[in-house]
Amino acid sequence: MRHLILLLLICCATGGYAKNQFAGVDIQFVRINISVDPAVKYIKGVTTHHFGLKTRQDRFLPVLLELSSELKVQSVIHGTKTLRFNHQGDSIIIFPQEVWGANDSISVQYEGVPESSGFGSVVFSKYGDTPMFWTLSEPDGAKDWYPCRQVNTDKYDSVQVVVSCPERYRSASNGIIISDTINNGIRTTTWMHRHKIAFYLVAVAVSEYEVSQEYIHLNNGDSVLYVNYYFRNQADQARKRTAKLIPAFKMLCDTFGTYPFADEKYGQAQFLWGGGMENQTMTFLMGFDPSLMIHELAHQWFGNTITCSRWTDVWINEGFAEWCEGFAEEIGVGRSNDPVSWRRRKIFSAASKPLGSIYVRDTTDVWEIFDTRMTYDKGCMLLHMLRTELGDQMFFGLLKYYIKHSPYRFANASSQNFFNLVNDYSGKDYTWFFDQWYYGRGTPIYRILWEQNTDKLLNVKIEQRRSDSSMTFFRAIVPIMIQGTNGESVFVRINNTDENQYFSLEPGFNVDKIIFDPYADIISWGSTTKEEKLSDNSSVKVHHEGSQITITSSNPKSYRHYLIQTFKHRVMQSGKIGSDGRVVVDLRRIPAGDYYIALEGDKSYFAKKITVSKKGQQHK
Repeated sequence: MRHLILLLLICCATGGYAKNQFAGVDIQFVRINISVDPAVKYIKGVTTHHFGLKTRQDRFLPVLLELSSELKVQSVIHGTKTLRFNHQGDSIIIFPQEVWGANDSISVQYEGVPESSGFGSVVFSKYGDTPMFWTLSEPDGAKDWYPCRQVNTDKYDSVQVVVSCPERYRSASNGIIISDTINNGIRTTTWMHRHKIAFYLVAVAVSEYEVSQEYIHLNNGDSVLYVNYYFRNQADQARKRTAKLIPAFKMLCDTFGTYPFADEKYGQAQFLWGGGMENQTMTFLMGFDPSLMIHELAHQWFGNTITCSRWTDVWINEGFAEWCEGFAEEIGVGRSNDPVSWRRRKIFSAASKPLGSIYVRDTTDVWEIFDTRMTYDKGCMLLHMLRTELGDQMFFGLLKYYIKHSPYRFANASSQNFFNLVNDYSGKDYTWFFDQWYYGRGTPIYRILWEQNTDKLLNVKIEQRRSDSSMTFFRAIVPIMIQGTNGESVFVRINNTDENQYFSLEPGFNVDKIIFDPYADIISWGSTTKEEKLSDNSSVKVHHEGSQITITSSNPKSYRHYLIQTFKHRVMQSGKIGSDGRVVVDLRRIPAGDYYIALEGDKSYFAKKITVSKKGQQHK
């Protein structure tokens, strides 16, 4: 989707029930039979739930379903018998005749004038003079049009949706059509979806659609049925736009594995809500904007195949789908194919909420759950930064494993599940990364100071402040572009692990300026660079003899320790500087190559390039 349910304690004739006094059930198959005329705000339905019990004790307990109080339950049928029930508020308590079977079913017959909630859970509207009806159940609006259990982790094994409407209309729903008949002016279409599906991804739209279909031929030889439901008289123009999704469809399949529901279809149906909704195998959207189509398609992998465990983990759905939209820009199958500008907009958006966090703390507020700046924009940039940390080979291997082979496939994952997977797959602990970028608030703001000394070493100091003062420090890979006086340039990533950290680089040319984050790789806005004197070379003398370097400072208190580092900032040797400001460094254990030796203090820094020969001798 782009742009917790609280179980009520019901008091009735049988007494009050706490949550653990309802039967624990595993919903296996759901059949929704709904009758609707888009021109008349009224629905009739019969929903059948086939379920298994979790324990033997559950045989004696009532089953709890949710259905809006605006809809009236006519009856609840168990086999050939009518069951006793209590419909109070948005909850239905259904009592067993005697005991439930280990695998059982109940059918709820209901009707009424539905009331919409959330983003528009059930809507009767018009496109021009053409009536239409649609549902949008995310996050908790399914109960507004069919009885259900609104629990993300209780996915249905399969679902059948039977839609009856006046014959001039067509319906769009999940899976494939297994029958479509017209009797006495009523069209009845039966849709069947044979994959695990979360309650909120079941959907129905009804209008005077024009339908087109074709097959997308993938690069691995597979083919996927591609179906589009257009507004009346829109088909010819809209087909040109929906065709633009095909290259992105192939790209996502190449990157993450074949479309997960390839044995059925991928469909898109127009509705009048200002965005899109990733209903499983049948996305609803207003128009066919390339970015929107890619985002909703990506959800079929990230959000549908693997669904967030709770709404506090909604980033598992939205952050990943948004990242795929940006990846399409990078690959050249997006809207503008300008990934840097695309990421720059996401960074600006995320930074515009300076105290914000991706982690959703209030799941009763749909606008916090689906906060564009945090859930989508900061969320997708977190993934982009994780890609930088891991490197492309490991990052794409991780995502492909996650979607194809992890235990979360056709199930659910929490954010913590994904974080643990990152650690296990990489063999490293990235807890610090997620603590600051996912759970943490705000963003870092950098001040990059630099100077180039007489031997052309470029000394850089990275200072950082935070948009949220509760954050102590953001550890990050800081990207800079170094530009020379004659048009030279070199792109460098610096691993910034501490406050007021110094680095020395060897660009190989006279430096004119430094540009912070030229390719929009880090969540930071308002960072600056400035040329400024950083070191006092006149106070330090370096003398070499054989395999030793002797360093002497005329200001003994200015420097605390020394480092010998590669120009990729790998520390080869380090040690403390004596209280007299003198230290002797043995080079015999350092491999031949170019390095720099740096002296660091609280407010002082010195660096000098050295070359070590095969025999451990310093040459310059």
